[in-house]
Amino acid sequence: MILALLLVLVQAPAPVMDGGVPGVQPAPSAPASPEAYYAFLEARRLEEAGEIDAAARALERAAKADPASAEVRAEMAALYARQNDGTKAAEAARAALALDPANGEANFVLGTILAANLSETRPDPAARADAIAHLEKAREARPYDQGLALMLARLRIAAGQTSEAIALLEPLAEGGGSVEAGYLLAQSHERQGQLDRAVSVLAATLDAEPRFFRGWAYLGELSERRQEYAAAAVAYGRAVALNPRGSEMRVRQGQALLNADQVAAARKVLADAVAATPTEGMALYLLAEAERRLGDLDAAESTARRLVALEPSGLRGAYALAEVYEARYEHDEVVAILEPAIARATRAGSEGTVPPRQVVSLLIKLGLAHLELGDFDRAIATFERARTVMPADAGLGVYLAQAQMAAGRHEAALATIEMGRKTVPESVTYVRLEAAVLSKLGRHDEAVAALAPLATAPDAAPELVVALATAQSDAGRVDEAVATLAAAEARITDTPLLPFQRGALLEQAGRYAEAEAAFKDALARDPLHAPTLNYFGYMLADRNERLDEALSLVQRALGVDSHNPSYIDSLGWTLFRLGRYEEARTELARAAERLPRNSVVLDHYGDVLARLGDHPAAVSAWRAALAGDGEQIDRAAIEKKIAGATRE
Repeated sequence: MILALLLVLVQAPAPVMDGGVPGVQPAPSAPASPEAYYAFLEARRLEEAGEIDAAARALERAAKADPASAEVRAEMAALYARQNDGTKAAEAARAALALDPANGEANFVLGTILAANLSETRPDPAARADAIAHLEKAREARPYDQGLALMLARLRIAAGQTSEAIALLEPLAEGGGSVEAGYLLAQSHERQGQLDRAVSVLAATLDAEPRFFRGWAYLGELSERRQEYAAAAVAYGRAVALNPRGSEMRVRQGQALLNADQVAAARKVLADAVAATPTEGMALYLLAEAERRLGDLDAAESTARRLVALEPSGLRGAYALAEVYEARYEHDEVVAILEPAIARATRAGSEGTVPPRQVVSLLIKLGLAHLELGDFDRAIATFERARTVMPADAGLGVYLAQAQMAAGRHEAALATIEMGRKTVPESVTYVRLEAAVLSKLGRHDEAVAALAPLATAPDAAPELVVALATAQSDAGRVDEAVATLAAAEARITDTPLLPFQRGALLEQAGRYAEAEAAFKDALARDPLHAPTLNYFGYMLADRNERLDEALSLVQRALGVDSHNPSYIDSLGWTLFRLGRYEEARTELARAAERLPRNSVVLDHYGDVLARLGDHPAAVSAWRAALAGDGEQIDRAAIEKKIAGATRE
């Protein structure tokens, strides 16, 4: 029987009397029989002397002398409760209530015992309602008992009776009077969906008692619920300061800092958490994420491998390690890591032990790796498998449709998208995909019509505007596409995406001077926008113009994303144009290894090999280019180069 709380409450601080002056609790009414009254008083003397058994026997004599006295049995219930004997206390309280259902002391003891015996893991609504009923009756005799009011408020919160709990708690919490009341009042407002009110109450409570550890932890949780991650990190930091040895709050603080994009600060907090508790798996996982986001991939890999060693049968380490290799664009390594992890998670006997969402997360990452490697069949199969694990997740159709599009299965992609739109008709992602597929099928007017109402809305996201402009350009309406982007640029000034896309469309249309101006507009918004730096530099190199400037632009892009194989290809091609062939071969070999199905990269690699006199290797690269994705290459020109090289 768990009666620690009961013991505290039965021996609660003296209540405030009607006049507002703290006073002693009035004794129960005296028994009618003189013999019973004497035994009653004797019991109190004996208890004060520590002779508990003798006190209990005295109360038994009092009960026999006055069988109709509920007060004697209530006193007996309180005695047993103070000795943590819940069974006897409950029996005596029920006996008292059988004589007087309104007896305050008996209701208090029995209600407290019922409350103490409630299980958080297996709640008993009937027992909770019984406890509430008894404690409400006890309040009539104990109107100023804060402990009773707090216990009753907890029960009402657990029962979903938050309005009743608020009525109990507000007088206690006013002006920071009771820390616990403020905490419970915030919980009550949260349960009603009033997060702002909950935060306000909790903040006032913490102003009154800034050393309230649970309050800071709870404020962090509420701030995260409101997606105020910086505020959450501050709250968790205050909790850490109060309990520096604990690891949980450090981990929560680190996660909040990551969500607030304060990655360097997150790394320090999480490194401290790992140093304090090296076996804390979540701290290792988040630390690897922070290191990866800071670009320290070697450190991220080391941390992820520590997590794998700590949890060899777990999934977090494999996922963290896969993210490191994904950041390096080493997608074959991602596949090598994830396939056995997924096999472990889904093998016979493990069903039900791994949450489906975790399995699906791994499958998505694996499917994307297959997609990057140009293994479209495996990508499609992987995303289809993910849908069998979580068939209700309509978002998985997005990945499947993208893989089907990459494989050239446009009708299948359209069917997948149509199914997704029926499930989540409000999804703009499916609208964007549908337009892209319609363009691939030559149904350009339908693509533009699908996007125009959404992309021209006053609050349209930049991605929707880009999708509309792309559809217009695919339809041969380049001027209209440029106008769409330019109009949105005047409204959306905080992103380089729109001028970048304008430059890309103009470059594809052969309007290079206008494209250059657009790229400069994008860089004015963000001088480190890597896609713009790379595209601009590649455009200059491909046209064999201002090669030193082209090299500088591409190198700046690689400074932002050093492992991006497309940027490495741009660097190699620029070096080729500069006549630095050995350096070019090194870079283009790296790019071709990472993008084994990218026809443009393989064509470039063949060109540098041929220039260096390695004609068999050049032919092999060109043939791989013809067998690759076929994007943006002149097949006839490549075949001519192959024919010329085979004659030499």
